[in-house]
Amino acid sequence: MSVFEPKTVLTLLKTSTAVSPLEKNTFEKKWRVSVEKRVSTWNEARSHMNNPRPQFQLQWESEIVEYVQFLWEKTRTRSKKGEPSKLGVNVPLLGPRFLPPSYLHVQKRSGGGAIEPTMQYLKPLNIVHPFYYPQLGQCPRCGSDKDTAWEGWTSKGARELHGLFCEEAALGTQLRCNRCKESSKAKTRGDTASGMVAGIEGYCFATTSAMYWKGWEHWRIPHESRAQQVVSDLTYSTAAGGLPIFFYRCALTRDLFDLLIELWPSSTSAGLEECVRQLHLFKHKRRMLEYLEAVRARECQNDSKNSLGNYFNSGVTSGTCLQAFSAPDDTLGYSDKSVSRDTITEIESANYLKSLSAICASLDNTFKATNKATLTNKDGQKTKEIKGGILTVLNEGNEIISWRFCQMRTNAEIAELLLGLKHRHDVLGLPQPKMMVADNCCHIRGAVASAMPETEAKLDVWHFSARYVAAILNASKSPFRSAIAADISGAILKMHAEHGRPAEYWDRREQEQRLLAAFEKWAEKGVWSAAAQKVHQEQLKHVRKGCLERSDQHLRSDGSRVEGTHKGWNSLQRAQPSGIVMLTALGHDFVLRCNIRVAFSRRQMTPFVEFTHGSHHIQLSNHVAKLYNRLREKGTQLLPLLPELPDVDSGETFGLVASDNATTFGGLLIKEETLDAELAHNFEVHTDSFTGGTVDFATEASRSIMIEDWQIDPALLDQPAAQLPRTMTASNTNTLPAEVAPPSLIKRKAICISPNSDDKSNGGSATTKRPRTLGPASTKTLDGYFASGRLLTWHGEPPSTAAGEVASPFSPPTNDTHPKAASAQAGNNNPPITPNQRYTGINEAGQTRSQCLFSIATGIDPRSLTFQNSDEFYLFMNMRAEFKWLSYQMTSKRWVLATEEYNHRLVEKMGQSIIQKNPQALLRALGDIEPKLMNRIIKDEYTSKRNNETFWRHHCSVVPLVKEERGKKPRKAQTCSRCQTIMYPGPENSPLNHKRGYCADGVKQVSKSGEDLPPWPQPQGLFSEGRTFHPHAFLLAVQRVFMQGPGEMDLLETEAFAKLLASRTEIREDGAVLFQLFTNFVVDPSTPRERIVTHNDKQWLRINFLQQQQL
Repeated sequence: MSVFEPKTVLTLLKTSTAVSPLEKNTFEKKWRVSVEKRVSTWNEARSHMNNPRPQFQLQWESEIVEYVQFLWEKTRTRSKKGEPSKLGVNVPLLGPRFLPPSYLHVQKRSGGGAIEPTMQYLKPLNIVHPFYYPQLGQCPRCGSDKDTAWEGWTSKGARELHGLFCEEAALGTQLRCNRCKESSKAKTRGDTASGMVAGIEGYCFATTSAMYWKGWEHWRIPHESRAQQVVSDLTYSTAAGGLPIFFYRCALTRDLFDLLIELWPSSTSAGLEECVRQLHLFKHKRRMLEYLEAVRARECQNDSKNSLGNYFNSGVTSGTCLQAFSAPDDTLGYSDKSVSRDTITEIESANYLKSLSAICASLDNTFKATNKATLTNKDGQKTKEIKGGILTVLNEGNEIISWRFCQMRTNAEIAELLLGLKHRHDVLGLPQPKMMVADNCCHIRGAVASAMPETEAKLDVWHFSARYVAAILNASKSPFRSAIAADISGAILKMHAEHGRPAEYWDRREQEQRLLAAFEKWAEKGVWSAAAQKVHQEQLKHVRKGCLERSDQHLRSDGSRVEGTHKGWNSLQRAQPSGIVMLTALGHDFVLRCNIRVAFSRRQMTPFVEFTHGSHHIQLSNHVAKLYNRLREKGTQLLPLLPELPDVDSGETFGLVASDNATTFGGLLIKEETLDAELAHNFEVHTDSFTGGTVDFATEASRSIMIEDWQIDPALLDQPAAQLPRTMTASNTNTLPAEVAPPSLIKRKAICISPNSDDKSNGGSATTKRPRTLGPASTKTLDGYFASGRLLTWHGEPPSTAAGEVASPFSPPTNDTHPKAASAQAGNNNPPITPNQRYTGINEAGQTRSQCLFSIATGIDPRSLTFQNSDEFYLFMNMRAEFKWLSYQMTSKRWVLATEEYNHRLVEKMGQSIIQKNPQALLRALGDIEPKLMNRIIKDEYTSKRNNETFWRHHCSVVPLVKEERGKKPRKAQTCSRCQTIMYPGPENSPLNHKRGYCADGVKQVSKSGEDLPPWPQPQGLFSEGRTFHPHAFLLAVQRVFMQGPGEMDLLETEAFAKLLASRTEIREDGAVLFQLFTNFVVDPSTPRERIVTHNDKQWLRINFLQQQQL
């Protein structure tokens, strides 16, 4: 084997037949003298060089050279016609790649020596010598092999060699060509005509020099020597790979060179460098672990009384105690110069994330990367269920401290993430973050306040300026873009961030004055569009509320830094096929690598990050540190402790996680984001690779906010603003001149019709109604929706129930913040649906890897959310035509009943094994098909792929979809962003039209204050006209849900109501159950005042029903 043990080899050679009896007495002495002389020569030759080499490495290499020289002298031919001699069977034949001995050799050899870390510092040595490679005897310049001779080893010793897992060394000999020597004396240059290789000068060449190998193709370089054996060593886990590859500035092992050749087309030089660096660090920690384990094993053997000498020199006594291990870059120790690549697991990423905290955090979503988070079914069809993008939170040091895939873009998912972050801070004993900076501060303020009451929601300056830039007339071509952006940001910032110093902000009064002046300055030049005044007034609201004011100026609090992570997210699997399984793994890997890189680049880093030396293998580093510290406690030496990774039990999960909001129906059909959220850091215009046109990401994102949230007519962005008096631009936010912001040409009415009589529940009946639900007879219905507390139990006999039903009454918990309940068992006249078949269940049979991962992580079977084949689609279309489904007429109760009927027909048609559908599947299908039908009606295009018009003409005519006005072109119908119904199905003032400003359940469409609105759809009577809350109806709904389950309300309304109740309910220490009232809704004046209490400066409604249950 190629492990070289100097003392063992010397003993074997001394007793072999290769050494005559007369030489045996002086053989060892001559060996020692020659070794020491060679080491001295190398030291003198390298004394002027900047990279000294440790003496133990030179000593070991000198022993190898002496051994190879011995073999060469015993086997080389003495004359040109002579035959080479043969070695005896008792002569060890090792090389050409020599590996250092391991601790196994020390432990198993009698008197092998002490356990020292220097054994792990030794680098493998590659010998490039004619003994192993006879074909190297050809001159690289003239090609002659007759006039060449070998003239000893290189005088300066071994050359450094970059390896895949660790640094190595290479040592060669010198080849002299007499023919080239004569040519040099005659001062003639070799050329192709005389048989000389151009570009090679001289006549003496070292086999480790780039000049020697210049004329060789890499595939011609010998891969294995004739005497070489493929050896696998436990310490290095690698086999001899043949001759290294030598360049002028560096040399590479063959395995590393082959790897770079294969990966070069698909990677960058910086990326490959980082990969190799990480592998080297991984090897360093592995060797450190092996040393510590060897020390522990020696202690267990209780051999400390034995006098052990040094392994390489028996005359030197060495101790047996624990010693400090060398750092990777210690030139006289481990002496490593590169690093490595490896797969980082999800566990490593999560453990490190849980150790991070924030004082000022930035929060944002990116959507482009999630386009690759697709689910693939067994037929290869792909679906996208991650519609909310990747939610990322950064701290003030640019480290990602939390992230997750969002199934829907809702505040509830933000609150879930922030609750985990708050719990992490509590476990670490740290206060809540002071600020949470985002591009939509008022939108997330409710989620931040519910999870972190002490944290302020702030707006970042970059997005603030971008909205003004988007309001410029012809923004993409305006020459004033940069100047306007500078003036707007200058109105907010007193001083920009530079040279590591954070930005300084004006106070809100100064910001308002400067912003008014900046807007008026450019208004006089006529650069604003007609929508700019509305934008300006909306932005002034942020300024006056203090959204751009900073309480702590020393913190890095500009949230635009989070935009930098979008490029990293979007680079995952760029231009490569992917899926949710691969993207999830890459996401964990990306977050860990990014955080370690950012943390290690700081001047002041945590002790643990400093100990890793930038390695991503934090689990290995942490294990090494713990083992070292345990061994240190047993010893008597005062060695410093190694830092360990904190174990933070915050209960958080990252990446693809289960969402309480997504598993309910409160967030059905959240509107998909059609615009990439990856914004450029500068206000630049980019070219669309498909259309060839220009795309300004910052402007488009800001326009989306203007149109969707501020309800600005898109046509105003292309119209010049009217010339206004100077006093108008500084007018109050509530008064807008008609000349500046004319109303939209289309009235923005909203909402769907009221439920028909057949959808209303019979609340006055004495007998409890048995609803037709899709839940199984013995499963919990509300347990998953009251997810914040424990399961409630009675402290006494339950009340009586109707015959045939089993009620589960509850009492509120005493320590939990929110209640949690399980529903009553509901009967059903339809054929029973087993748990494996119900639409909310998970059937793992036939699932792909991505579907199985999504099911396990989220609790939702993805196959129940989409149509899997044409039979399911055609059944849906036929039922749509039969029952004349329209989105604005489909109440939540109708959806449940429609889904049940659909599943019943589907089972009859395709059998019990079919995956039954979730109501979301039908809702999404109707939402997808209606715009397509509208397009066909407008374009008068009904031809199918089979060149037939019957199918599409039939389905385009069964229900009215397009508004047709005399003398006007048909146009698409607008949909409500909250309830997703068509807003204007009828003519003007028609009762079918959506109510202005609020949905059919009485809740307003948009919350301008940023407070979270109740999820759609709420039971009828709780809210009215978008401004009034009725506590009496609310308390009755609470009683019905807790006493009878979803008996008096349909399942969708029950789930939405349950989520509303769980999110705003608090249980005090005295047992009082309080529901936080909305600031955006006026309480019904008929409510008794004693029912409303003030707690923590907020208004709360007492729920005495829940309080009484614990008596």
